[in-house]
Amino acid sequence: MIKVILPIFTFFIAINSFAQTYGNEWIEYNQTYYRFEVSQSGIYKIDYNTLVSAGVPVTTFSTRNMQLFGQQKEMPIYVVDGNDQSFDEGDYFLFYGRKNDGWLDSTLYADPTGIGNPSYSLYNDTINYFFTWNNQTNNLRFTFESDNNFSAYTPAPFWLAKVEQSYSTFYIESKDANTPASSSFFLPGEGWSGGHVNGIAGYTFGVNVPTLSPYTNAGAPAAKFNGISVSNSNAYNSANPGGLNHDFSWTVGPNDYVLHTEQFLGYQQKNINAVFPVSLIGNGNTVLKWKINASADYPTDFQALSYWSITYAKLTTLNNQNKGVYWIKNNTAAPKLRLDIINTTLVNPVMMVFGGTPKLASLSNNGSGVWQTIVSNAPIGVDQQVIIQDESTISSITQLSLVTSTGKFTDFSQFHNDANVLLMVYHPNLQNASSEYAAYRSSIEGGSYDVVL
Repeated sequence: MIKVILPIFTFFIAINSFAQTYGNEWIEYNQTYYRFEVSQSGIYKIDYNTLVSAGVPVTTFSTRNMQLFGQQKEMPIYVVDGNDQSFDEGDYFLFYGRKNDGWLDSTLYADPTGIGNPSYSLYNDTINYFFTWNNQTNNLRFTFESDNNFSAYTPAPFWLAKVEQSYSTFYIESKDANTPASSSFFLPGEGWSGGHVNGIAGYTFGVNVPTLSPYTNAGAPAAKFNGISVSNSNAYNSANPGGLNHDFSWTVGPNDYVLHTEQFLGYQQKNINAVFPVSLIGNGNTVLKWKINASADYPTDFQALSYWSITYAKLTTLNNQNKGVYWIKNNTAAPKLRLDIINTTLVNPVMMVFGGTPKLASLSNNGSGVWQTIVSNAPIGVDQQVIIQDESTISSITQLSLVTSTGKFTDFSQFHNDANVLLMVYHPNLQNASSEYAAYRSSIEGGSYDVVL
C-alpha cells in the first residue's frame, strides 16, 4: 500500500555493529512480559482477576515491583492494593493509555516534522502495551496529591483546550521535487490526508470548530493554530515558466482573519503554526477555513488537507460532560495551583496530571456541584496535561497474553559476534519457501550461516 517491499528481503549484518539505539532498550531479556492492545486514548484499569486469568504469578512479587511499558518507555501506574504491597482479590492499578498515532512513524522521515499527519498512524491505530515485574522498588508511579487546603489558593481562571481533526481518506505518496515519480524515502508530506482537490478555480473548505466556553478576559493567552496540507501536482506556469504553481490560505473567525497565505512551487508539505487573538474564538464554535486560491497561470492546483488543531483558553468547565483532556498553565512563582471545575456530570472522578512528576489529584465536591483540586506546579515550567474522567468511563483491560511462548523477548545479540548472520524478512504466505531457503543457507553448501527468520 505504501512501500514496495521484496517478497524476501535478505541482508548480512554483523551483530556487534549495532551502535545506535533502536527503541527496545527498555527490554530486560530475563524478565517475563505480557502484552495487551490499546486502540483508544483514556484511563484504563487492570485488576487482580485479569492478571491471574492470564497466568501472571501475582504471589511471587510485590506490587512495588510491577511495571508497565508503552511507546518504548515505562508508563506510570497507580496501584490500589490496600497498602499491603500484595496484589490480591479486589486490587487493581490504573494507567493512561494512548492510542497509536504518528509518534513512531515520524522517525522514518529525515525531519520528523515532515510526517504528513502527526495524529494518524501510517499503519495502525492500535499499540501494544507490556506488563512485567522486576526486583526493584523504585518503578514509575503516580504521586498522590492530597492537599485539600483550598482556601489557601486562588482558583485558576482557565485551562487550555485543544480541538483537532485529522483526515485519512487519501494517501499522499512522497514525490521528488523535480519529477512526478514517488520516492522510496519518506519525504515531507507523505501520509494520510483528505482527498486531494484541484482548486484551480478556487476552493474553500470550512469547518465550525467547537470552541466551548472560551476565556477571553485579561490575561488570556493568544490562541494557537497548527495546520498541515500538502500539494500533489507540479503544473506548468504559462505566465512565468518555472514559476509558482500553488496558492493557499488559512483564515479564522467571521471576518476571515488571515493566519497564513502563500504561493509556492511543486510538491511540498506546508506545516503552518500561527497565533491569533483570543477575541476571534467564538463561544460555541469558531469558523476555520482552508482555501486554495484561484489562478489562471497554471492548469491544475492539486492540494490535500491532512490535519488542523486550535488550542485556546477555556473556562474550567466540562460543559456537562464526565471526562475531558486539558492543559494547565504552569506558574513557577507558586508551588501549587487550584482548579474549580464546574458544569460536570462527575460522580467519582479520577484526575491524572502529566508534565513534571506524574500525579493523581484528589478532587472534592464543595457541595454546590463544583469539584475542587490542588495541583503542584511543575518545576521545569511546562504546561501540564490534565486527564479527568469519571470512574464509570474507565475502560478495563480484560485479556493479556505472553509476548512469546516463554514470555521472554528474543535477544538477537546472543548470536556470536564473529558469526555470519543472515536475516530474512518474509510474508507469511511465503513461509514454506522461506524455511526451505533458510535450511539451504544454514547448510555447508549454502554458506553455513546463522539464519534468523
